[in-house]
Amino acid sequence: MGWLDPASLGDGEKLMGMGAWVIAGMDVMWSKADLCIREVASKVLGVSRGNFGGHKGDWWWNGEVEAKWKAKKAAYEWVECVAREWRSLRKFIRQQRRS
Repeated sequence: MGWLDPASLGDGEKLMGMGAWVIAGMDVMWSKADLCIREVASKVLGVSRGNFGGHKGDWWWNGEVEAKWKAKKAAYEWVECVAREWRSLRKFIRQQRRS
């Protein structure tokens, strides 16, 4: 086991000491191994709790994205404005033709 550091070897010994591999039935053995691995992992890696205080989808929203969004919104408003003017102009022309 040359790729394991001494701390990792110690964790394996902890698992053996906890009785994770005692044979009493496969389900019991795997359940006990699962609990032991989780316990050792939480001791080694630590446990994080709570939320980070932001929305999950907000990580990509920055100044550049906001500037492009505002430009697109302004352009769409301009298109809508022009479309409204054209609609009113076409309506006026149709009314003139009918009368």
